[in-house]
Amino acid sequence: MVARGSDSVCRWWSIGSFPGKTKPVDGEAHAALYAMCIARSKGWDSIILEGDCLQEINPMRLRDDFVPSFGAYIEGCINMMSFFSRCTFSFIRRQGNSLAHSLATMACMEYADGISLPSFLAS
Repeated sequence: MVARGSDSVCRWWSIGSFPGKTKPVDGEAHAALYAMCIARSKGWDSIILEGDCLQEINPMRLRDDFVPSFGAYIEGCINMMSFFSRCTFSFIRRQGNSLAHSLATMACMEYADGISLPSFLAS
C-alpha cells in the first residue's frame, strides 16, 4: 500500500507477503482492509482507496460483501467506511499504480513499512 496526501507526497507505505499460494484478488482485498486499518490508526479522516483489481474494487464500491474467498475482507472494508468522513474506492490501471506495484514486487523483504520510500523508488 502507498498512502499519499492531497499534494501527492507519500505519507506511508507498507508491503507484506502471504505464506502459501493465495489468489491475487485475496491479497488485494486483504491489502485494502489493512490500508483502511492503517488510515484509521493514523487518524486520517478522508481516504480514497485505489486499486488495479476490478474484482476487488467493484464489490467495495457497490457495498457487496457476498463474494467468494475474499468476501470477509470486503465486508471488513465496508464496515470500516463508517470511521471516515469520506471514503471512496477507485479503479486505476496498473500503469497508474506503478509505485505500489514496484513495492509489492520487492522480493528482498517479507514485511516493511515507513514514512520515507526506499531511495531507489523515491523519485
